[in-house]
Amino acid sequence: MELLKKVKTLNPKVRTILMRAYNFEEEELYQQYMREAVINSTIEKPVTMNRLYQRVGDELNASRA
Repeated sequence: MELLKKVKTLNPKVRTILMRAYNFEEEELYQQYMREAVINSTIEKPVTMNRLYQRVGDELNASRA
């Protein structure tokens, strides 16, 4: 998650997707990063290619809006 923050610091317009293997939505750092839009969306493992393509497409469309 620190990498996402560094990327956003360099370019705030970059959309980020956090791929995760466990549920950490209760963790304070995760909640803070969601509020600050460091993390734009999440996707849980295991992930299918179709689901990943859809999420990336969603974020690309959001960046154009």
